[in-house]
Amino acid sequence: NRIRDRREIEAIKDYAKKNKLQTIAVGAPQFWCDKFLVVSPLEVLDYFYYADCVVTDTFHGSIFSIINNCKFATILRKSNENKLGGLLRELGLENLSEILEKNIDYAKISTLLEKERVRTREYLTEQIESIK
Repeated sequence: NRIRDRREIEAIKDYAKKNKLQTIAVGAPQFWCDKFLVVSPLEVLDYFYYADCVVTDTFHGSIFSIINNCKFATILRKSNENKLGGLLRELGLENLSEILEKNIDYAKISTLLEKERVRTREYLTEQIESIK
């Protein structure tokens, strides 16, 4: 029940109705969603892969959306602003208003992610080599 603000709920439900979509909560119940599913971690990834869009206020929900090139909106809160705000800024997604209506340039994001993967591998290799 993390998404419980009336305005957030109404905005999500209005978007779903306008686009003829069902609202599905995965992992934790949301009383206002059409469905709640208890699924395994691998099944969660399938739901992200096949989702028309995702609304989340979690780091993992944002990452899974990005990995699956899914339209998504992340609700930033005081409790998640540092971690999620940093992620969204790094990927150039922090200033997208009405993000569900816009197409995300996932080619650009993939390039950024690949650079970070290379940097991370280099760092880990250096650290492992320094132990030897």
